[in-house]
Amino acid sequence: MRNFFKLHGVSLSAANNLPQIALTDTDKAIGSIPGWLGFWDPANINAEKIPNGVTNALHSAAASIPTGTLNGHPVLNLTDANSTSVLPDVAIPQTEFSFFGVVAPIIDTSEMNIAVWDAADLGTAGARGFRFGIQDDLNECYVAFDGTQSANPVERRVIRYTPATSFVGRTVLLMATFSIDEGWRIFENGVEVVSEPTEKDPLNAAYLAGEWRLYSYGRGKFGEAGLLDIDLGKAANAGYRRAIENLFMTKYAI
Repeated sequence: MRNFFKLHGVSLSAANNLPQIALTDTDKAIGSIPGWLGFWDPANINAEKIPNGVTNALHSAAASIPTGTLNGHPVLNLTDANSTSVLPDVAIPQTEFSFFGVVAPIIDTSEMNIAVWDAADLGTAGARGFRFGIQDDLNECYVAFDGTQSANPVERRVIRYTPATSFVGRTVLLMATFSIDEGWRIFENGVEVVSEPTEKDPLNAAYLAGEWRLYSYGRGKFGEAGLLDIDLGKAANAGYRRAIENLFMTKYAI
């Protein structure tokens, strides 16, 4: 994805022979939103590499990445996501950020996570990393701190909700937002489903580049995912959030 600024009221003469940049539909819809740190599009997968569309860095997976389609668009098709788990090249901002992903999850015996902190930093009481996931029975979405993915009972789900309809058989756009000003929110398909305004402590574990993972324990089909350094739950950023929601909910017929 190409990140750019819109300049209104500027006129340039064609006689200057300036190079032109071709923008994709995604670029046009959300490329001018400020704060992009990472954007992962399955359409751009190259063998065992998943590119970050913002930085152009290639993230290596442990094995060839399985792909499929969802509403006619390329997606990751994960049945053994430990092999697909990648370490992004960007840090998650400690004090304010938003993360989103399109997913059609399937039930599995281990918890399915869109993003999870790195195993080296797990199991410390009081650690505030970032795990955004769906319970293995597909009846709860959450953000969790502390503990490991399954073995450590210390895990604390700082924000969670049970969807009105199970995630089974559904494609959803999930977004988690955070800032030390307004705390946590989760949005499902453009609707704020839960908030926790009292949890305002910044991240303090597994937030640096190479310390957190994408797709770890993921099961199902995964579309685009993105990370920004702004809280899209804030009223001032609502227009940016709706642009992202409109794009991907339309693309995947959500």
